[in-house]
Amino acid sequence: MYSPVVQWSTVRILFLISQLKGYKSRQADYVQTFPQAPLEDEEVFMEIPAGFYHKGSDSTKDYVLRLKRTLYGLKQASFDWSELLKAGLLKQRFKQSQIDPCLIFKNNILCVEYADDTIFFAPDDSIINKEISSLKLNGFDLTNEGEVKFFLGIKFTDSENGDINMSKPALIDSIINLIGLKDDSKKHKTPASHPPL
Repeated sequence: MYSPVVQWSTVRILFLISQLKGYKSRQADYVQTFPQAPLEDEEVFMEIPAGFYHKGSDSTKDYVLRLKRTLYGLKQASFDWSELLKAGLLKQRFKQSQIDPCLIFKNNILCVEYADDTIFFAPDDSIINKEISSLKLNGFDLTNEGEVKFFLGIKFTDSENGDINMSKPALIDSIINLIGLKDDSKKHKTPASHPPL
């Protein structure tokens, strides 16, 4: 089953809009994301996990569990979660973008979602806090993570002049380790200080 994935260009454009309009950006994280979504369209069974037992039986091999909610690892888990979140946001009068289904908006608040991470953009924090509280009242378990620091492996930092800097430190570090420069990189301040080949 298809679950939408946010386009990176959408994220960049939203940060640009937030800079131009002076919007605040806040990140929310859904707790135990997939188990929040009910499993309604089909019956799914699983073996009883090790350590659990059925009263009156020495063996769990004769029993299975029927899932009522999605779990991580199920093919349809991300789709079911996405549909549940979309329904919850539409119930709060958000509209879904026709260009990027992970962009949801209403009045003066924009929201981009990717699996269990959501970034809200609004003129001030009170609007974002109100929407997060409303989602909680509608049964979603989520936390307000504050200012956006990391999203989809990208690190966001504010500069002194008000710009937002984006970097991928984990990717840069993994490339440095992969090509074996980690130890050598500490010996020279710049590549220009190397002797000619």
